[in-house]
Amino acid sequence: MQRDYLLPGGYGALLGLGVAPCQAIVPVVVSLVDLFRARGLPVIHTRQTHKPDLYDCPAAKLRRGNPKLRIGDHGPMGRLLIRG
Repeated sequence: MQRDYLLPGGYGALLGLGVAPCQAIVPVVVSLVDLFRARGLPVIHTRQTHKPDLYDCPAAKLRRGNPKLRIGDHGPMGRLLIRG
């Protein structure tokens, strides 16, 4: 579960999205991950991030969001959706 979508000050919250619904599913996800691991099933982790130079971010995604704060801009937790 990515902080940018779960915590106040993250990308989702800065877009005006409520983080409470995302936070509410965390215990369910933890239970599922624990169950898969207990049964020896694969757990695949993904993340929504981009390179610091935004080379891998399509122009349409760069235009999304609040015109004052977009992917790659500096937010309370660092550059929004940038890995590293």
